[in-house]
Amino acid sequence: MELTSSDDPATIRANARVAVQDLTKLHRNGDQNAVTIDPNRDVVFGRTTWNSSTQKYTHQWGDAYTPYNLIKVTTRRIAGDPNSSDKPLPLFFAPVFGHKTAVVNAEAIATFQPRDIMVVLDFSASMNDDSELGAIGKLGQSAVESNLNKMWTELGAPVYGNLTFAPKYATLKGVAASGTIPHIDVEFRRTSIKVTSTLALSQVKLLKLSGF
Repeated sequence: MELTSSDDPATIRANARVAVQDLTKLHRNGDQNAVTIDPNRDVVFGRTTWNSSTQKYTHQWGDAYTPYNLIKVTTRRIAGDPNSSDKPLPLFFAPVFGHKTAVVNAEAIATFQPRDIMVVLDFSASMNDDSELGAIGKLGQSAVESNLNKMWTELGAPVYGNLTFAPKYATLKGVAASGTIPHIDVEFRRTSIKVTSTLALSQVKLLKLSGF
C-alpha cells in the first residue's frame, strides 16, 4: 500500500523500506528475534505491465521504472555476509549427520494494482440476465453468446488455460507415432468417446474408475 502513485518516487521508496523493516521485526527468524533487512540491498522496486501480445505480465526492476507497482524483498541467512548479523541457520537434528548450520534465503514479491470501479444501477432491469444462460429461452442462444463474447472482448480477451470461446470437446492427445506404436487421440463427447489412431486398432478398452 506504500506504492501509491500520489507521492514522488523517493518518498515512496523511503516509506516502503520503513514498512518492510517494521514488518520483519514482527516475525521470529529461527534463533533470531527477527530477520535483518538491508533496505538498500534487500528491497527492490519496479513496475509490472500487461503484455497483450504474449498474454503475460512483464516485470521491470529498478528505481527508474515508475510509477512503482511492484516490490521485491529478499532475506538471507548466509555465511560471511558483512551487511547482516544473521548467520547461517543453526539446525537441530542435522548435527547428528555432521551438519550444524544451513544457508537459506527467501524472496517475496508483492504488487499493487489500482483499479477504477464503476457501479451501474439498472433499475429498469433491462440488462438483467442478458448474458446468462438462463436468458436463452427469451433472447435465443446466439444473442446470449454475443453478449458473453462482447464482455470477454471488452476485458481484453484474457487467456486463462487453453479453453477457447467456441465450445469444443475435450481431447487427449497421445504420444507421437513411432514404428508399431501409433499416435492416438481420444475425444470425450459427453456420453460417447471417439478414438482416432494412425494405425488400425483391434479393440479399445475403456477403464471406469470407481466413484466417477
